[in-house]
Amino acid sequence: MHQRIADAIRRGKRVCERFGTDLFEVDYSAVADRPVEEMRERLSLPPKSSAAIEGGSAGIFDLSGMSEIQRRVVAQHQGDDT
Repeated sequence: MHQRIADAIRRGKRVCERFGTDLFEVDYSAVADRPVEEMRERLSLPPKSSAAIEGGSAGIFDLSGMSEIQRRVVAQHQGDDT
């Protein structure tokens, strides 16, 4: 767990430095409709470290890393495509 937290802090600091804005000041509602890859590039989001991944850090679309509400939304969207 300590590897995952340390990696998240490192990545967040790097984003703040490159984006030039404290991440608490970003209006995420204004960009919620943008594709994930576009926002990763826009924020200069670095990839997770291998230690964090090996420590079990879930990927962005990994259901195990989502809350129950997020899993329901994914299921609803998947139902829309069928």
